Amino acid sequence: MSRKRKVTLEYLSAGKAIDQYGNETKESFAAVPESLLLSLSFQQLKNRQKLLVIYCLAKTYGHVKPCDDKSHPAYNLFKDRSDAFYISFDDVTSRYHLYSRKATADFYGDLKELEDHGLIKKLWSGRGHKVKSVYCFSRDWIEWIPEPP
Repeated sequence: MSRKRKVTLEYLSAGKAIDQYGNETKESFAAVPESLLLSLSFQQLKNRQKLLVIYCLAKTYGHVKPCDDKSHPAYNLFKDRSDAFYISFDDVTSRYHLYSRKATADFYGDLKELEDHGLIKKLWSGRGHKVKSVYCFSRDWIEWIPEPP
């Protein structure tokens, strides 16, 4: 008879997180399914784009989300969508240090690549409103087929 082992993540956590302003925040984890890691859609991404996927996953837990943000102009559209999340250029530069301040085109190009690979969907664009855009994860990556060269 086998016993189930309890898996702990203590070695992965410092016990607290610090936001870009130096304030202590709730710890967030990003669970990445192995089927995603092994998928052609994920494996054909650049390394920076793979990290961006993980940061997007982290933004779905323990962060302000569109369904909780009553100040967002599209709140009524997403108040019932717990799967929606924000990811902004400010997050990936000041919080995660994935891009330099001059790399806005790289960031938006990488987001577009994640959309093209079926990993995320843009639910609402904040571009014309000068607020954060709203995204969610998609299962389209399962059926994704690369474009012929």
